[in-house]
Amino acid sequence: MIERLRDAFALHRTRFILGGVALLLLLVNLATYGLDRYRERLVSIDNRQSFLARQRVTAARLPLIKEKLFLQETQRRELEKLLFRGRSEEEISSSIQVMLQRELAAANLTLESLRPRPESASGGPTADFSTVAMTLQAVGPLDGFTSFLAALYRAEQFLKVESFSVQYHSEDKVKVSLDLKGFYRLG
Repeated sequence: MIERLRDAFALHRTRFILGGVALLLLLVNLATYGLDRYRERLVSIDNRQSFLARQRVTAARLPLIKEKLFLQETQRRELEKLLFRGRSEEEISSSIQVMLQRELAAANLTLESLRPRPESASGGPTADFSTVAMTLQAVGPLDGFTSFLAALYRAEQFLKVESFSVQYHSEDKVKVSLDLKGFYRLG
């Protein structure tokens, strides 16, 4: 019986060896597949941990972000108060002219000319506000001019003095020329 087994084994020996090799390769492939899955899982866990760490940092900064947002909103409301308001550019331009004439009269300056001037390409409307530019010429005492500038500085709406010139006109008067820009929002 042992001889029979030996003969059967010898006959089927190559099959057993090939089967053993195939089984060994299968085990190696299964081990490789398992290791790959394990590495993928580690990478996934590492990615999740780094994502959570970034979220923690962002969550820690949230009060600071809220504070900055509150400050920006407060600044926006304050700047809104400085803008001229009206339904059209003509209405706003007219209200600026009326304000300037009132301040000129209060400063004892005589208006010679007040006219809109074209905007440069960079001074046009933006998403937040638009501008209207004007050129003003007036005559009066020098202290009247300083009073006029002080009144513009104290005004509720913001007018930017882009340039000005002062020239001698007569014994106690000067001729003043100003380039102004008013900022407005329609509505």
